[in-house]
Order: sequence, then structure tokens, then C-alpha cells
Amino acid sequence: MHSKLEQAAHLHNKALLYKKKTLQQHQQQQQQQQQLPLSYSSSCSPWSSSPLAQQPLPQPLQQDCLEAIYYYQKALQLYQECHLEYRHSSSSSNRSNSNSNNSEQTHAANTIHQQQQQQQQQQSEKESLTTIHLELKIAQTYQSLAKLYRILQEEEEHVIQAHEDVLCFLLQEQQRQSEEEGEEEKKRNKYMTATADGTSTPAKFTNNATTATSSSSPTSVTDIANGNIFSSKYTMDNVFCVVPLTMAERTRIMSFSLNALGHLYFVRECESSSNSSREGTKHDHGDDDTQPVPLPPPTTTQDALKYYQNSLNLLLAVGDNHVVCTKIASLGHYSQRRGDSRVYWMDLKRDILSTLWEMSRVRQYRREYRDQINILSEARDWIQWMMGCMKKDGVAGVGGGMEMTSSCSSSSSCSSSCSSFVRHMEEMVESELARTYVRVKDWNKAHLSYQHVLGLRKDMFGENSLEVGHVYQSLSDLNRQMGDLGQSLGWNKRAVEIYMGLMGESGSGSNGGATYLVGSLQHQGALYVQMKELEKAIEIYWKVLEEQVKLGKHAGGEMEQKHDNGAASTWSVLGNLYKSKKRWKEAKHCYQMALESWNSASNYDRKKKTEERRKQRNLPKSKRGDSFQVEEEGQMVEDADSNVVSVLESLCQVEKIMQ
Repeated sequence: MHSKLEQAAHLHNKALLYKKKTLQQHQQQQQQQQQLPLSYSSSCSPWSSSPLAQQPLPQPLQQDCLEAIYYYQKALQLYQECHLEYRHSSSSSNRSNSNSNNSEQTHAANTIHQQQQQQQQQQSEKESLTTIHLELKIAQTYQSLAKLYRILQEEEEHVIQAHEDVLCFLLQEQQRQSEEEGEEEKKRNKYMTATADGTSTPAKFTNNATTATSSSSPTSVTDIANGNIFSSKYTMDNVFCVVPLTMAERTRIMSFSLNALGHLYFVRECESSSNSSREGTKHDHGDDDTQPVPLPPPTTTQDALKYYQNSLNLLLAVGDNHVVCTKIASLGHYSQRRGDSRVYWMDLKRDILSTLWEMSRVRQYRREYRDQINILSEARDWIQWMMGCMKKDGVAGVGGGMEMTSSCSSSSSCSSSCSSFVRHMEEMVESELARTYVRVKDWNKAHLSYQHVLGLRKDMFGENSLEVGHVYQSLSDLNRQMGDLGQSLGWNKRAVEIYMGLMGESGSGSNGGATYLVGSLQHQGALYVQMKELEKAIEIYWKVLEEQVKLGKHAGGEMEQKHDNGAASTWSVLGNLYKSKKRWKEAKHCYQMALESWNSASNYDRKKKTEERRKQRNLPKSKRGDSFQVEEEGQMVEDADSNVVSVLESLCQVEKIMQ
């Protein structure tokens, strides 16, 4: 077993090197290829990152990924062989101890004393040996393989199988451990019966026995923090001490795989719906119904919510104390130093919050907004509880009155990390609650949530930050939907002020302030139109046009075309406003400029579309696009744009009046 473990460790380290290289370069590739646009609703939140298809790896990275998979598979095979030897040795030891205990039942008091001495001797022996968690090695190797399969874009069944293997393996270990603990309980009951004559005190015996044969699931945070985290179920050879996982450790690993499976099936659901022609695939629709019609059930064979719910149930089953110590660094959220060693803390409340967040994503995608609100409200309750623990104990989330002496060189860094996580989750949950209340037209609750978010973002990002500007604009949109145009205009002016300030700091507006400024000014112009203040609306739309021209000069390619289209729309709005004021000359000029801007954008886009249309020319008519038709000599004639038609009609009306 010793030689196999050393060989497995060597292979595992080689796999880690290839995996690290693969992940680093893959992350760089993804950052270069994915440029997600910002929006008011998605700022400062990973919510906007909807499931996206993985980009294929270049050939060198594919080779590194395959090398990592190869070494992981070899290491996994050796770990499994060692685990079988460990289980066989452990079972033989248990049978031997059981026979010995049955034959010595009449000498219970002496046996208890011997057990105590043996336990102390074993503890000293364990401290001199190298601890190894075979369960952890096997489970995390499976999970690493699943991650590499996902990056390599292997068949998804390989990814699913790897995570399911983790779950089956750990469930079997947990069941086996529960059976062994049941046998230990029966032994203790026999000894209690044997001591009924008074030869030893039952209460004292119970306490000693509990200490000697403690469950692998820690019952006391204090005991574990003091270093008593080893289970009595272990097997030793000359070098290694094999220690099983605790219940909390096992739960965290299983929760990770369940969430990974949930995400995979959620991606399948998104891809399936995007490829279908059914209605309602657009998320943020403009339906007038108070109760949006949910999407049809997922067409995939598995429901993502089932896996997320199972993960949540596992985490909740740990007990009331969701902050547990471990000596496994990869499972800890933060750490503290105790003497010469470091103990890591698992805060399962974080995993619970993350799982609830993923469940809310699924509900939103399916437009099940009432269910989404219930999930987010539950997440809010957990956040409030965590904040209460922070205030009570003086440390973020650590219960039981524990005083953190050091964490990553100081207790303040641990507290700061936990506090930052809670505040970040609170901002995310409240922001999404506000948006979901808007979707179901619960205006009052939406307003309260936005006010809460406003206070959080001011503390987190500053009074004049981009994130605060987004909340002002969201409040403006909300009040406009509520019919309070005055309040809407007030919030809008605050957002515009922040965006203009950010543009002044950055010069060219490269931080996104310029784009947001255009949107807010357009919103303000529309408000003035609704308020029948057309002169102010005209003034604002001229500012919009000025900013769009600036953006067009700094942009290039497709972005330049986008700004040309935006400017054309603004020229059209100005033409309509001048037409309403019967200022025919100005109206005619604006309509002509709108047509010129659209023509400029079309010239750029026409070259890009020509090649694609030439390809489609040779396709059967049933497979050709609907936006064009083929005429003589392959000439492509686009269907007329409705906006262009409207401007042409208005221009003709103005010219007729001016004659």
C-alpha cells in the first residue's frame, strides 16, 4: 500500500501540473473571446453570465489537457486499489475487536481502561505519521477529470459519469461508516449492561467511550479547533495514517458535484430552448400580464432543479452548526493558526447561499418569477442570520463564541473576507429581488429593494460610482412605470450627473460611462415627451446625438455601425418632434440626416452580408434566409426596414406641406 500511494502521489502531481497549465491558458483564451456587454441590471453581479458554449481549445492546450486526464486516470486506479486494501484491513480489524469484546464482556471496567490507554497510544502514533484522506483523493480526482472533460468538450456523458461516480462512492462510504458506528453503539450498550452492578459509573463510562470512539462527524467545534479532528476509524502502515472524511467534509464534496450536474443540465436546457422555435425564449419580455406565462417544461431528460435541491438538502442536513473545522485546505473557506498547525473552517452557509442563487437562475430562465422570489427571500433570510452571527461573535459566521487568533496571518483578514462575502451576496440578492418584483409588477416591494441596494452600493462602491448610477436609473425606470414622471425625472438626472462625472474623469469614457450616458439621456428625452415639454425634449435629444457622434468616432467596425444606427434613430425622433412643432425645415433636415445615417450603416453591413448571401444562393429555397430574395444575376434585394419606410413617408409629408 505504501509504494502504491507514493506512485499515485507522483502521478497526481504530474496531472496537477498539466491541469494548472491548461486552466490558466484556457482562462486567458476565454477572457479574450468573451466580451460581455454591461447593462443597468447586470452591473456588479455574475448574474449576467448566462450559460455559454465553451470555445474549443487550440491543439497545444488540447494535448496538455489529454496528458492531465491520462495521469489522473492512472492515479485514480492506484487510489482505488489502496482504498480496497484499506477497507479490507479495516473490516478485519473490526471483526477481531468484536470477537475480543464479546469474550471479555464480564471484565468491562478493565476493558474500558485498556481502551483508553490504547486510544492514547494510537493518537500519539497518528501524530508521527503522514495523514492521507483516500476518500478525498478519489473524489477530487473524479471531479478534476470532470472539469477537464468539460474543457476538452468531450461527450457530456463523461462529465456526468465522473460526478455520478463521486456521489456513488461517497454515499457508499457514508453508509458503511454509519453501519460501523452502529456496531460501536451496540458495544457501548453491552458494556453499560455489564457495569450495572456498580463496578463503574455509567455516566463516566459514557463520556469516556464517546471520546474514545468519536464519530467521524464532529459534534463539537471546540474539540476540532483544538486539534481533535481524527476519527477512531483509521488504518496505519509504517508511513501513512488513512483518515476518513467527516460528514461535513463529505457533504461539501457531494454538494459540489450535485451543483455541477445541475449546471450542466441547466446549460442543456438553455441550448435546447435556444435551438427550438417555441415562443417565450426571451427572458426580459414586455408582457402586460401580471402573472407571466412560464416556459414549457425542460426538454432535457434531467431537471437541473432536482440536483440543486438535493445539494441544498444535503447541506441543510448537517445540522444547526454550519461552520465546521477541517484540516483539508482545499475544503476550507478560511483558516486560523493554532500553535504550529493551521485549521481550516468550512462555512456551509456560503454553499447554501450559492446553491439558492443557482436555483433562482433556473427559475428566472423559466420565467417562474413567484418561485424565484421565494428562493431569493430564503437566501435573504440566510444572509440576515449570517449577519447576526457576525455581530454576535465578532467574527464573520464563526459560531460557538470562538475567538479567531489568526487567519491568513491575522484574524482581521478572516473577518474581512467573510464580511465581504456576505455584503456581496446581500447586494446580489437584493438587486435580483428588485428586478423580479418589477417583472411581476409589485412596485412597492421593488422600490424598497432598490432603496436597500442603493444604500449597499454607496457603502461598497462610493457615492458617485457607476454602480450607484445604475440604481438611480433603475429607480427612474420604476417610477416611470408607476406613473410618477416627476420622481422618474429626478432619479434620471442623478444618474446622468454620475455618468457625466465619470466621463470627465476618463476623458474618452472608456469605462462605459459614455454608453450609459446616452441611454439615460434618451430616457430623459422620452420623459419630457410624455410630460408634453417638447422644447426640453428637443434639447436633450441634441445632446444624445452629440454623444453618439463622439462614440462613433472612437469606435470602429461593428460598433461604429451600431452607433450610426443609433444616430439615425435619434435624427428620426428629432424630425418627429420638429414636425409636431410644425417646424418643417428642421424636420426635413433631420429626416434626411436619418436616411443618410442608415445608408452609412447599411454600406458597412452590406459588405459583410454579401458573402453569406452568396453562400445561401446555392441552397434550396426552403433553406434560404427570409430577409432577402434572389433575383436575376444573383442580385440580393433586402426587405425594406420599417423605420426607413416610416421616415420616408414623414419626409414626403413634410416636403408636400412645404411646397
